[in-house]
Formats: sequence, C-alpha cells, structure tokens
Amino acid sequence: MKPTEKLLGDLKERAKELNCLYEVEKRLNQGDRPLAEVMAEVVEVIGQGWQFPEICVASITIEDRTWESRGFEETPCALTTDIQVQDEVVGKLRVYYTRKCPDEDEGPFLKEEVRLIESLADRMSHYILFKKVQKMGRKWSQLDEMEGDASNPNWQVVIDLLRETDDSLFLRISRKMLNFLCSIGIADAQAMLRDIDLDYDPLETGTGEVNTPVSAFTTDRSLLETGKPFELAARYISGDEIIFYVQKWIQGDKASSFLNVLDNPRSTLSEVQDALRRFQLA
Repeated sequence: MKPTEKLLGDLKERAKELNCLYEVEKRLNQGDRPLAEVMAEVVEVIGQGWQFPEICVASITIEDRTWESRGFEETPCALTTDIQVQDEVVGKLRVYYTRKCPDEDEGPFLKEEVRLIESLADRMSHYILFKKVQKMGRKWSQLDEMEGDASNPNWQVVIDLLRETDDSLFLRISRKMLNFLCSIGIADAQAMLRDIDLDYDPLETGTGEVNTPVSAFTTDRSLLETGKPFELAARYISGDEIIFYVQKWIQGDKASSFLNVLDNPRSTLSEVQDALRRFQLA
C-alpha cells in the first residue's frame, strides 16, 4: 500500500471514530429524556465507529438492563470494557464483529478502536452519574416540600436517597431493620427473614444492633434491595422512628468502618484521615 493510500485510510478511520463519538454525545446530552430511551438510540450508532461498520454490532448493559443493536449476535470477535461510576462497575459495553476479520492490534480490532470503546464507556459513566444526581435532586426537592408536613411519609424519600447514594450501605441498613423487627416479635418480619436466609434460625435473631455483613445473604436478596423491610416497618412503627433507627445504624456503620481502618496496621495516614472525614460526615 502506498503511503498516500495508508494516510487516507487512517484519516477515514479517524473520521468514523469522531463521527461515532459525536453521535453518541449528541444523544447523551439530552438529559431530560429517560435513560432507557437514550441507551436504545446510543447502541444503534456505536457500530459506525469501527473499521467494518456493516458487520459491527453492540450491546450496552447497565445494572439489570441490556440494550442490543439491530442484528445483534455474540461472536468470538469481541471487544468489551466495563462501565464504572465512582469506581463501581455498573455495566458493560460490548462490540462484536459478526464475521471473522483480519487480525489487527487486539484480535480484529485496531488500537484506536480499543481507545474508542474506553472513551465511549467513560462518557456513559458520566451520563449515568448525571442521571443519578438528577434523580437525587428531585428527591431532595420532595424532602424540602414535605418538611413540616407530618402527614407525608418522608421516611420513604430518606430511604430512596440512601439507596441512590450508597447501595451497599442501603442493603446493610435494610437488613438491620429486618433484624430489629424480628427482635420486637413481628411475625411478618420473621417470615421475611426466612425467605432471605435458608439457614434462618428464629432463636438466633439478634436485637437489630448486630452488623450482619452482606455476604450473609444466602437467598432472595431482592427483598432487601426493594426496601421491603422498611415498608413492613411502616406498619408497626412511626416514620420518625424509622428515620431515627436508620440514622443510628448509619452512624454505627461508619464508626465500624473507621475502627477497621484504625485497627489495620497497614493503613496509611491519608486512609485514616479519609475514614475520619467520612465518619464525621455520617
């Protein structure tokens, strides 16, 4: 291949990549539209950025939702990268060629295409974070509107905010609420715990103060993820009591994390300072 022809070929590939980024960006900038609608369109334009767009398909997975481009087919010719939000993997972006292609830098893909898929995943992570913050903003507005109105169940907004900001902590606090309800003799709570833990023993149910780790969930974690313990609690205790216990357990959880850092002889000064800062903000 002549140098001029190679240069023109490289420029055409860069033009395709830039156009792909532009088309994806144009859709991600429509912040008022539902995430599902936006991702359904984004997945259709990704393939045009690759060397062989006519046989390129893509899929986007975010949490429990997946979007696939027209004619999608999984093949061995795949390029995959994680979608991360605040250092947590929330999904995957995958690109496939539906037919075998010549080997390049990484299988059939160019090194520029590896950078492209990483750039797309990074842009999606920013978009997902924006949607989370947008949703949280609406929740905070609801909380402000309900301030001083005892008739409104504002504990629900508090729980929703907890779920949006720290999913792992939400699961732990949800489990603590279930343990607490069991400890005060709520039969429905004991039945719910039995659905969650195959090895459930009502005689060993704690007082609600025991910090049960997420790894102890042995069966249907969805009951905790959907906040069912809080809905059950609302039938037996007041909204103010729910908020009181949630605040108390969050503080205890943060204190436990801080003590774990202090007890670890390998913890650096910056890690101790960071843990102390999080504890003070709890």
